[in-house]
Amino acid sequence: MPKLGSISLDDGLSQSTVYAIEQDKFGFMWFGTQDGLNRYDGYNIEVFKHTPGDTNTVADITILSLCCDSDSNLWIGTMRNGISIYSTDDSKFTHLQHIPDDSTSLSDNFVNRIYEDKLGNIWIGTFNKGLNVISTATNKLYRIKLPGQGMKDNDHLEIWKFIEDNDGNLWIGTGWGVLELVDRKKGTFTHFTDSNNRSIIPGIAINSICEDIKGNLIIGLMDGGFNILNPDTREVVNFMPKPEEHGLAEGTSVNNTTVTSVYPDSNNIFWIGTVGGGSNRYDANTGKFIYFSTRDGLANDIIYSVLDGLQGNEFTQGAYAKSKSGKLYFGGLDEFNYFNPATIKSNKFVPQYISEILKFSMNR
Repeated sequence: MPKLGSISLDDGLSQSTVYAIEQDKFGFMWFGTQDGLNRYDGYNIEVFKHTPGDTNTVADITILSLCCDSDSNLWIGTMRNGISIYSTDDSKFTHLQHIPDDSTSLSDNFVNRIYEDKLGNIWIGTFNKGLNVISTATNKLYRIKLPGQGMKDNDHLEIWKFIEDNDGNLWIGTGWGVLELVDRKKGTFTHFTDSNNRSIIPGIAINSICEDIKGNLIIGLMDGGFNILNPDTREVVNFMPKPEEHGLAEGTSVNNTTVTSVYPDSNNIFWIGTVGGGSNRYDANTGKFIYFSTRDGLANDIIYSVLDGLQGNEFTQGAYAKSKSGKLYFGGLDEFNYFNPATIKSNKFVPQYISEILKFSMNR
């Protein structure tokens, strides 16, 4: 197992539950927690907290999503008060919030995901009120109604994931398990459902989306396993646990029905987080899976972000990022960890355990 670094409350982190991680162009790592925004320079942590009545502070204490745009602004999605935008140029905050009876405002103040596409548009996914986009052409916010979701005005529609593929297509994963394709040139949406308006992907909710080198979408689902979708043919290869492979060190399928996250590396290998099955390593070149669990040194087999179990408990879903140096950062319920995935090597015969935990000290 690799050498791990971790940062906790003892090192200045404002709160131990990390929901979101982002890196800006200056190399600073930003962490959204249950109690404030944290900026880490590799040595020290600066904390940004909400101050009631002060508009030049972050709008809420609970930070759920982070996105650095091409102008170096940090977009901060909160649980209760919409979005705060932090300018790294002048250290000022501006805010976007839901205003009742104003269709040009955010559809909801509970902001799950924020994503900037290659055209500079900012896509905003909420927990209960669907999709919003801020157009780079008009600098205006629009509420987007997704077709085929079976609900009026997108009430209770959860947006969980965004991804832009190599062809410039924008894909959206919803809490209803439906995948949406956005054609930004035509302004149309395609929902991937069958003739009965059911998702062609077997699962309750889309937890993770990424792309392989062939242009297929790799999708992790709640109660739907690990899936490979060919967007052109709509063919889906579904990997679900095989009883005969239970307890083995490797196999031909994922070892748990719920895949929380998938992280691709440059070798067409995918690191998979599961709920109860530890971490799975899928080699798309060979079709083989290798399983990592508590017997290999993971502290927990419930993994909300890829390569979990490295702290003492669980990682929060979606809280992971890759820095420019190649290190992977994962947020969790106790602290956050980082390591270089190039140092990982499997040992199928002798279980290995974490022998060294590196923690930053504020006295460094």
